[in-house]
Amino acid sequence: MEGIEQRGATRLMTQYTKNMIIGFIIPVFLVIGYKTYKHITTKQLYECIYYTMSKTPSLWIDVNVATAEEFASLPSVSKSMARKIISYRDLIGGFHSISQLKEVDLWNPYDLSFATKVLYIDSNFQPPKVNIYYRNLVKHPYFTPRMAWITVKLKLQGRLSQWEKIVVDSLKLCNKDLANKLKPYMPTTTLSRKAKWRDKAQ
Repeated sequence: MEGIEQRGATRLMTQYTKNMIIGFIIPVFLVIGYKTYKHITTKQLYECIYYTMSKTPSLWIDVNVATAEEFASLPSVSKSMARKIISYRDLIGGFHSISQLKEVDLWNPYDLSFATKVLYIDSNFQPPKVNIYYRNLVKHPYFTPRMAWITVKLKLQGRLSQWEKIVVDSLKLCNKDLANKLKPYMPTTTLSRKAKWRDKAQ
């Protein structure tokens, strides 16, 4: 009988302990945690997370190969913003500078400033050169319709190497900053139409 009573008392104590944990201890910890969290600003939380990530290179993200899921894994990047980054990257042909991320539509500079701590561009990355066709160029964010038309004309004349001198200095269709952004995407030299036909004939 004593053994049965002892086992019964043990079960009651175990149940009482569980009830204490569920009914009192856990709620107390939750309240303490909530009170503590209320005093932590979003900025402080981001700073803590990104500081830890910045010290761990394996957590850094290459902006030119990352998927939308990888971008969205960052605390300051939503899923919709991650998709916008991918879309803009595809549109321009890849990022050659982290500062280009500022051009992504509706990305809050505050959130971007944290994300750039763990985003990088591979030193061997070379953006693909744009195809010098009017329809392609007018879709590129850096080209206006007139810039696209002049660029195609220079290509056909075999004067693409003079692009900056003509478009920026003479016609002033864009400023130096935009021209510098475009340089990595521009083919260095292109044969004129006449030169191409001459090479084929030979």
